[in-house]
Amino acid sequence: MHCALIDLGSNSIRLCVYEYDKDHIERLLNEKRVAGLAGYVSEGVLDDMGIARACCILEQFKKLAIRFVPMQEIYVFATASLRNIKNREQAAAIIVHRVGLQIQILEGEEEAVLSFAGAMYRAQCDTGVMVDIGGGSTELVRFADRTALHTASMPVGCLNLYMQYTTGAFPQKGALRQISEAVQGQLARLRWQDGNEAIMVGVGGTARAALKLAGEVFDLYDTDTLCAGQIQALTEIVRQGKPEVFKAIYRTIPERALTITTGLIILDETIRHFGCQTIKISRFGVREGYLLQRIIG
Repeated sequence: MHCALIDLGSNSIRLCVYEYDKDHIERLLNEKRVAGLAGYVSEGVLDDMGIARACCILEQFKKLAIRFVPMQEIYVFATASLRNIKNREQAAAIIVHRVGLQIQILEGEEEAVLSFAGAMYRAQCDTGVMVDIGGGSTELVRFADRTALHTASMPVGCLNLYMQYTTGAFPQKGALRQISEAVQGQLARLRWQDGNEAIMVGVGGTARAALKLAGEVFDLYDTDTLCAGQIQALTEIVRQGKPEVFKAIYRTIPERALTITTGLIILDETIRHFGCQTIKISRFGVREGYLLQRIIG
């Protein structure tokens, strides 16, 4: 069987086409467009240009998806891009009317559960904490014996923090401190039982970008694992903003040149909060979790 999933995110919109059965899933197509929808939000409202931007990309993806699957097998879900705006219902209705695809808006903890389900499909660890850093939110799951114990969604992401605290191209010293404090404040609200977790599973574009950049900076190859010290060192190097670092960024993750600093700060602060020592980067996440739980069942 085949289906197409479109993930309408705050930073990027992604189309994946899958072949699947109850025991196996295979990604046949993986297309991404950087939309930057969080940049079209003012006073909590997604403006007309942002809605038009989303519609344009969704229309492109619909035309591409129907080359592989019938219309009824195209599923669209939105995360913080629509969840965290004041005009979510109005914006969703306009998009549905213009594009002709239904949209499911995932609530924060719902997104966390699906990200965890996708990560656990391939992850080789039983106990730890999962983090999925998106453009407009960060989802967290603490788990043991491959079962979720606590879930949370924090309204801080790599793009909305960038938009909130950066006035130039890159955040300056004072803004960097404010970004760190904002993330620390959100982590302090979790009220989860104290205790360190040795292993973190990193999900999503920021985690994958961190792995790529670390590979370039530290000459790492053929690995999906980083240590906490490498993430902390990488975050500090990027915070310093040296020219050679930006050359490495443009060589490896040019589409994240503006948001990798904020994304790394979120990742680093979360690692420190939970006392993680090993970070395993997952190729699978919320889209695969949606497939596993909402489609395959």
